[in-house]
Amino acid sequence: VDSNGVLNKDGILRKVHRLFPGETSVPAVIEKCSTT
Repeated sequence: VDSNGVLNKDGILRKVHRLFPGETSVPAVIEKCSTT
């Protein structure tokens, strides 16, 4: 999250692809993380 409160999508997506290969939807991943 940058100073404007906006997600750094590139960095987030890179992490997402490492943790959840094939998952392209950040909200879906956030949902997975928050429900675990």
